[in-house]
Amino acid sequence: MKYRKLNGWKYELMSPLSVYVPELENVFIDHPFGKIEGGSITVEKGYAWDGATGIPDNPDNMRASLFHDFLYQLMREGSLDRSHRDIADQLCKRLCLADGMDEGWVDFVYNGLKVFGKSYVFPDKRPKGQIIEI
Repeated sequence: MKYRKLNGWKYELMSPLSVYVPELENVFIDHPFGKIEGGSITVEKGYAWDGATGIPDNPDNMRASLFHDFLYQLMREGSLDRSHRDIADQLCKRLCLADGMDEGWVDFVYNGLKVFGKSYVFPDKRPKGQIIEI
């Protein structure tokens, strides 16, 4: 996984990254920052995200935070139904474990998502960055 740190958003993905999620096999989304097709989620080069929320950013949670943030963004924008929230949270858990996070921390992260994550799948009522057209 290759990314760089940014001002504003913390990280920018420097090359596309994919993961397979069988629960999303019947979902097709083509988004400027990535896609879901046949169960494969691909996040494109240039996607910016803010890392893990509530815990330090470490190698054992960077990939999980990337895909989790992308899926939550799709839900906020209405491209992915919010009923897929648990799939996103389970994917985060699975990737943290696969990338070496201690099981106790994985449970802490997952429980945090269950308790605090719901509000992040709804559109932001006060979006950052005003768009102005002249």
